[in-house]
Amino acid sequence: MILIDCLHINNGGGKILLDVLIDNIESAGLEVHYILDNRVKGNHPPIKSNPITYLEASFFKRRAFYKNNKNIISKVFCFGNIPPPIKLSCDVYTYFQNTLYLVYESGLNFKLAIINKLKSKIVRLLSSNTSEWWVQTDNVKKLMIDRWGVEADRIKIYPFYQDIVLDDKESLQKDFQKYLYVSNGHPHKMHQNLIEAFKRVAEDNSSLELFLTISEQYPLLIEQINTLQSEGYKIWNLGWKSRDELVDYYMEAGIFVFPSVYESLGLGLVEASQFDMVILASDLPFVKNVVEASMYFDPNSVDSIEMCLRQSQELKLKPSKTLLPNTIHEMLERLKIN
Repeated sequence: MILIDCLHINNGGGKILLDVLIDNIESAGLEVHYILDNRVKGNHPPIKSNPITYLEASFFKRRAFYKNNKNIISKVFCFGNIPPPIKLSCDVYTYFQNTLYLVYESGLNFKLAIINKLKSKIVRLLSSNTSEWWVQTDNVKKLMIDRWGVEADRIKIYPFYQDIVLDDKESLQKDFQKYLYVSNGHPHKMHQNLIEAFKRVAEDNSSLELFLTISEQYPLLIEQINTLQSEGYKIWNLGWKSRDELVDYYMEAGIFVFPSVYESLGLGLVEASQFDMVILASDLPFVKNVVEASMYFDPNSVDSIEMCLRQSQELKLKPSKTLLPNTIHEMLERLKIN
């Protein structure tokens, strides 16, 4: 049995990639057994005939599944950062995609830092249960080596995402007074700095618009946006949307802005480049692993973001390019039984 363990993945960029993973496994006709989080039941791509076990996100229920099935498991792919809870005799690949487990001491929120520190310890305790770590970028590989002491030859780089091919990019009618930031309201996404910088620029150009995707999980941030709207600022919260629901915004907006300070990939960067957008992004290593941005800024400085926004209106910037290959097919080849 090839086990695809996706427990704990239920929202955000991880859920988007989970859907891409399922689509490709099913299209390839790979025979697998899925463990999926209860919270995605009825909310994932069709699975034709492969068996599915839905579980609560519980260490003990996950451990019970592995103990009951360890003799029939022939290969494992853990997609949710955490290796199996027991040692297996087969090949195990763990996809690590949460850099906050590696930089928890620099957390922007005390509670979040403590939670991520505890999760980091759990993952490290289980590290010997995985044969290889699979990551999305060289930046994450270096962090795992530096912070956790993982051997370099145990870490393989396998980025993947949904390929988006536009038939005629030249026909896109981009509005360069519209800015888009696709990301939820987590503190490390730096919405506050972006909003303050945008306010300053919009005071001199009331035509500028900023589109955000904040979920109901962040009511105070949403309330702030609503207040700014009442004051005349064109800052619109779309709520959390799927990629398909955001296509029109990607096609119309001319500029994608990305002030996040920690990402393993930054899926929005890839998607924005696929839609031929100008990208203004944090001047950080993880960004430069993913795209060649049109312009960079210091995400911790409102002044730096403001200057970048102003220059994006004054200069004719080139669209950004994706630097990462899509390795989904190589991944699936590794998952097959030899």
